Amino acid sequence: MSPSRSPLALFIVVLASAMTAPCHAQGWQWHFLDGLEAGKRVDGLAGFGEFQGGYAIKGGVPHPVLWRDGQDAPIDLTPASRLGGEVFGMSSDRQVGYAASPNVYHAAAWRGTPESYVNLNPAGFRSSYAYAVRGNQIAGYAKPNNSPYNHAAMWTGPTDTFTDLHNSTLAVESRAYATDGEYQGGTAAFRDVGTVAALWHGSADTMINMHPSWAGGTNSQIYGMAPGVQVGQLGTGPYLWHGTPESAKRMTPAGYSGGEMHATDGVHHVGDVGKNGTGWAGIWMSDDPNSFVNLAEMVSTNLWSSHAHAIYSDSERIVVVGQVRIGLGVEQGVVWVQELPAPGAAALMLMGVVVMGRRKR
Repeated sequence: MSPSRSPLALFIVVLASAMTAPCHAQGWQWHFLDGLEAGKRVDGLAGFGEFQGGYAIKGGVPHPVLWRDGQDAPIDLTPASRLGGEVFGMSSDRQVGYAASPNVYHAAAWRGTPESYVNLNPAGFRSSYAYAVRGNQIAGYAKPNNSPYNHAAMWTGPTDTFTDLHNSTLAVESRAYATDGEYQGGTAAFRDVGTVAALWHGSADTMINMHPSWAGGTNSQIYGMAPGVQVGQLGTGPYLWHGTPESAKRMTPAGYSGGEMHATDGVHHVGDVGKNGTGWAGIWMSDDPNSFVNLAEMVSTNLWSSHAHAIYSDSERIVVVGQVRIGLGVEQGVVWVQELPAPGAAALMLMGVVVMGRRKR
């Protein structure tokens, strides 16, 4: 039998465990994102600070939408010159995605209002999409007028100068889905390998193959980035990289299968994994596959599908943005939030308990 512990000692052990253990479902809150028309599809795809972005169906087509923590009515960012679009990425006060009119899809950027719309489509390209923004850098892809293949692309502020990242010597096609403000990540159809994850450092001649040599087949891509971290998919599983092909790590948690990672803040990563025929949206609290927290099951256990598309975190909270489909209903945008303890709060609590314990002597 182990020796008995005083109430103070037991409290310290419990508190220390709480300070170091991975976060679990307790402490998370969630809410749905309002649509533009009742009963129509809504999808959360981006987030930064107290705002989230994505799209909502209106008049049968997706409209780019901005929400503010579910507190206000959604802002329809569709400019007067377009019929719809989507928001794919956000950073600071800027949102990026595309705006569309019949048979025209052009990369777009906004600053919170439809009037702030900027058409990013470069000259000589018939279509384009902006997927991510960080600092003054936007990543996406564009299709040249004289080619059936997409080219990974970058726009750099403050004038949104366009850079074609596609290396036609190495690849047939390429797409950028992410940026950490310095590097760009995505996928490329390499001529000697196939379609695999790719990484750029601001120019076409820096494009490298991020598919690890030990992985069979092809089919890999980078979907999200933060400085020093890339996340995405390899084969049918969620994967994480730290700057090199050989750093690729499978992140499937025990008891789950398949899936993909969509975004990262550098410490926490979000995406979805499979179990019993359903995709479950969640968050990895670290680079440990088993740090995965199933966020979707908080909303409903009767899910047809779910996805976690974006993450934002600061010293006060972690915010995850995504979508769920309950049963055979329509897709609904959802936001999960975990409030974080104030810096030093746990230490102050422990100090108070120690002082209280000393007074009892």
